[in-house]
Amino acid sequence: MVTVRGRGSGRINKAGVLAYRDGERPHLFYKLHIYHGRTSEPKTFPWIDYRDLIVATHQQLGAPLVWCWV
Repeated sequence: MVTVRGRGSGRINKAGVLAYRDGERPHLFYKLHIYHGRTSEPKTFPWIDYRDLIVATHQQLGAPLVWCWV
């Protein structure tokens, strides 16, 4: 836990992927979405950020992926 000073209306969301491959160490890929509390900005991830995370994970691993959304 990190204590910060200020209005307290901002937040940070993180979407992450943990990828396992036999005989290798696990890989963690993540993307941050920073919300500053402004009325014109979205509070959550837009779908395009999820898509970019999936594409980047696939390109880095260079292998087929199986996704389990929880």
